[in-house]
Amino acid sequence: MLDLYPRKPGSFTEEGETAGCLPDSHAAVARSGARTHDQVEQAVTACHLVGEAMGILMGSRHLTEDRAFDVPRREQRRDCCTNR
Repeated sequence: MLDLYPRKPGSFTEEGETAGCLPDSHAAVARSGARTHDQVEQAVTACHLVGEAMGILMGSRHLTEDRAFDVPRREQRRDCCTNR
């Protein structure tokens, strides 16, 4: 956050106040973009891991893609219910 203090009250014009807010707005956009980038990276990693698990299940248990996708979801649901 950027704090600006005038030497005399009322010295900032409306344009000056707007210009003073810009760096803070730009920083907020940059922070938001960084969070979005991290979320995308996490999603890509998770997707890759799910794909690997599905491939292993399809190969070892001779499952279809849909069935292989269902196995971890059922296991997760079962684990959630038993850990309460």
